[in-house]
Amino acid sequence: MGRHFLEVYGGLDYYNYSNFSRLNLTDWKVGGDGRYDASRAAVFSANAYYGEFHESLSSQNTVGFQASPNRYFQTHADVAGSYQPNRLGVGIGASYDRFDFTNTPRIGGGLLFNTDRDETQYQGYAKVFYNFSPGYSAFVKGLYESRQFDQFFDRTGRHRSSTGYRVDAGVDLEITHLVTGQIFVGYLEQHFSQSVPLPLKNISGIDYGVNLDWFALPVLTVHLNGARTISDTTLAGVSASEDSAIKLSADYEFRYNILVQGFFSYTHSDLIGSTRTDDYPSAGIGVKYLLNRYLSADINYVYGDRSSNFAGVNYTDNTISIGLTAHL
Repeated sequence: MGRHFLEVYGGLDYYNYSNFSRLNLTDWKVGGDGRYDASRAAVFSANAYYGEFHESLSSQNTVGFQASPNRYFQTHADVAGSYQPNRLGVGIGASYDRFDFTNTPRIGGGLLFNTDRDETQYQGYAKVFYNFSPGYSAFVKGLYESRQFDQFFDRTGRHRSSTGYRVDAGVDLEITHLVTGQIFVGYLEQHFSQSVPLPLKNISGIDYGVNLDWFALPVLTVHLNGARTISDTTLAGVSASEDSAIKLSADYEFRYNILVQGFFSYTHSDLIGSTRTDDYPSAGIGVKYLLNRYLSADINYVYGDRSSNFAGVNYTDNTISIGLTAHL
């Protein structure tokens, strides 16, 4: 008991390029979240935010004549609850996401119209878990989702609304306070309408996820994250991008006010409905300096790459950035 909280948050990221000033932009987000402990066994939480964001230029949805990245507004809300009177517990949750894309300027003038990408996503899940040993909890989780686009047909004449589900089994673990996280594996399906001309191919297969934190030293934390996701796309004849991703990262406290961070990630994307596959290796290193309790400065280098079996879509990016962050 006594762990209730309610907070509001907000932030912005301003990107200013020394070259290619047409790529300058600002992302921002405002929101709030909270938790209510109704009893020792029953816990409820909620989160909501609204903001403006952008897609990376390495996105498969970027076309060659764009003058800037694709941008969109997102409204998000989620609620969750769990009840665990003993070793056995249950949890339920739901989420809502609304995406509204803006039109993208073209090189040489004009606009790339993105209204066919406006969509609403709904998710709901139920979970049963059992603490079978100190630090270990096994669970089974079922999730249903719906992706509904505003326009019945997109720019390629396809109907992209879909429904899907995932059934997973896994373990939440805490090994002597040194390793914590979650591992799961299961099965997923995503179904597209087959009652329209030119139907898109359904997706099915193995689902998986891993999120582990290893507190290797008092000053060193190592993170391992991986997942299989399905991402919407605008490519003609392609149902979605089926992405398998893995990321290894580390945080090293060089001094009490200096943090060194590095990562390596790799994503393999299958464009379902075509023979195209893309690979995205990425790596980066950065240093964060805590000026005081309210301000921090950082410098980062990130390498990104897209290698495809389709000609003309490969992409390489080397970015050095300097930033200043305010904490309120």
